[in-house]
Amino acid sequence: LSLEKAKSFLERALNLNQTYVEAVVSLVEVYNQLKQQNKSVELLKEHLQTNNDPRLKQLLVENLMKSGHSEEVLQQVVKSFQGSDLSSPTLKAHIERIEKEMSEDTNGMDNGFDSSRFDGINMDEMDQMRDDVMNYTFSDDDI
Repeated sequence: LSLEKAKSFLERALNLNQTYVEAVVSLVEVYNQLKQQNKSVELLKEHLQTNNDPRLKQLLVENLMKSGHSEEVLQQVVKSFQGSDLSSPTLKAHIERIEKEMSEDTNGMDNGFDSSRFDGINMDEMDQMRDDVMNYTFSDDDI
C-alpha cells in the first residue's frame, strides 16, 4: 500500500467518523512520512478541539517541536497540564525533558557538546589531547 493510498483511505475514514482516533494517529504518521508536517499539526489541532485524547496532545507537541514552533509547544504543554498538580515529580520531569529538547533544538546541538570550553586553546594542545584520547599519533598527512 503506497503512502498516497493510505492517506486517501485514512482521510475517507475520518470523513465517515470524525471521532476515530486511530485514524487520526495513523494519518499524522502518513503526513509525517510524506514530509507534510503542517498538515499533521492542522489535523491534530482540529481534532483536539473535540477530543481530549492524550495521544493527540503528545503528537501535537512532538510535531510542533519537529517543525520548530517552540512558543506553540510551550502553549500546548501549559494547556495540557492546566488544573494538574504542578508539584508532581512526573510532571516536573516531563517539563524538564521538553525544556531540554527545546534548548537543544535552539542551540542546534543534540549531543550537549559545549565547544566554548576549547576557546583560546592552542591547536598544538588540541593535537596532544586528540592523540591522548585516541592513543594514536596522527600526522597532518593523515587528515
